Amino acid sequence: MGIIIKQSIRNTIYSYVGILVGTVYTLFFVPKVFDSNPEEWGLIQLLLSYVMLFMPFALVGVPNSIIKFWPEYSNKYKHEFSFFVLSLISIGLIVVSVILFIFREFVFFSSSSSNTLMEKYYLYFFICFFVHTVFYFFLNFARVYYKTSFPTFLKDTFIKIWTFLLLTVYWLDLISFDYFFKAYILGFLLQMFILYIYIKRNTNLVFTVNTSFLKNNAHSRKILNYGFYSLLTGGAAVLVSRIDILMINKYIDLSSVAFYSVALFFITVLQVPVRSLATISAPILSEHLGNNNMSGVNSIYRKTALNMFLVSSFILISILLNIDEFMTILGEKFGQVKYVILILGIARLYEIINSSNGTIIILSKYYRYDMVFQVILLALTVITNIILIPLYGINGAALATGITIVLSSSIKGLFVYSKYQLHPYSKGTLKILLVILVCIASTLFIPEIMNVYVTMVIKTSIISVIYLVALFALEISDDLKQLIKSYL
Repeated sequence: MGIIIKQSIRNTIYSYVGILVGTVYTLFFVPKVFDSNPEEWGLIQLLLSYVMLFMPFALVGVPNSIIKFWPEYSNKYKHEFSFFVLSLISIGLIVVSVILFIFREFVFFSSSSSNTLMEKYYLYFFICFFVHTVFYFFLNFARVYYKTSFPTFLKDTFIKIWTFLLLTVYWLDLISFDYFFKAYILGFLLQMFILYIYIKRNTNLVFTVNTSFLKNNAHSRKILNYGFYSLLTGGAAVLVSRIDILMINKYIDLSSVAFYSVALFFITVLQVPVRSLATISAPILSEHLGNNNMSGVNSIYRKTALNMFLVSSFILISILLNIDEFMTILGEKFGQVKYVILILGIARLYEIINSSNGTIIILSKYYRYDMVFQVILLALTVITNIILIPLYGINGAALATGITIVLSSSIKGLFVYSKYQLHPYSKGTLKILLVILVCIASTLFIPEIMNVYVTMVIKTSIISVIYLVALFALEISDDLKQLIKSYL
């Protein structure tokens, strides 16, 4: 776990610097800057959701193919493999972009959205789409070289700082929304170019023209076959995670998209540790699975689940026990997402405990089954959103997503256990649940204070002390305990 812990801690630190910046502008800037026109912020969030939705189809399963096949091809066929996967995403980008442009009326516009805004800015989607796809392509090569910290900084911190600066300028009325929007897209362009330079300087990866894999049916068929299933499962997974925003736009409006996106920010904070750990643990899990080292898989599986549960539960409890104070800060319009955060937070925490299930399946010989799971869950997500959004608005969207997340995690967990007799739970899991109950009970006795910030500081301080004492007294995680000791 040494390399995993070290790089995941760096990744988490970089991510939380971005989260800190994002917290400031989400709580204090976005509700004020877009109070009169929340649909402007909704437009940005909707276009980014479209990017994330269609990007897996442009990547054609390449990210997972890089992780799975790099240990096999990196020594002898590195250049051939690199050029082959580059060719795949080039074709994917062109094909998906052409299809989306042809069907732009159906894809981007709906009767309930602010069509004037969408008609004016939808073409910028294609720029953002290209930039994000290339960025994530390079990001996965950084992962196999175990160079994850700086790319994480670019992905999670750089863009947050860029957004904060733009919001500040826009809030001061120094630029119009048109300039704000274009400068926002420019930030992603800078992000992509900086990562490319970093990869070029810090790895020996070179993209040279080499068509041997295109001519070798054995190699190309194996990669394409795996990539095809990864594409279907990845596309379905993104649809499951993003369909709520698209359907909120369809059934309600862009303003509701803006409000819902604020709630999703809190959930993003919760998911940072799992992303940081998964970034570096996936290549190692792939190596263990390739060598049939199930004891190594089990060790990574359980330790990763325990550490992620410990950190993420602390974050979720800190958010939920301060939820009323957060809603007060957000104000009347944006502060109507209390139950969205509650529902999605609990569902995502359950997913975090079981997050390695999907990684193990997609990197194993059973990767085809993941496609079946995702398609079934996608159908369930669409049906539940269609039923619940008209009844309960954005709370209905959260409930539909929460149901899907819990079912997805449970099904994958049962599958992994049936095939490998592995599960992520341990005595440490029960200890963390006990700590959560103690935190909830402790904050119930805090008297109401007029100042919301003082109340939040008191509650968070109590929770922090309880978690820190529990970490050392209950021997929950040796990895995190030793890490804290080394820093002290």
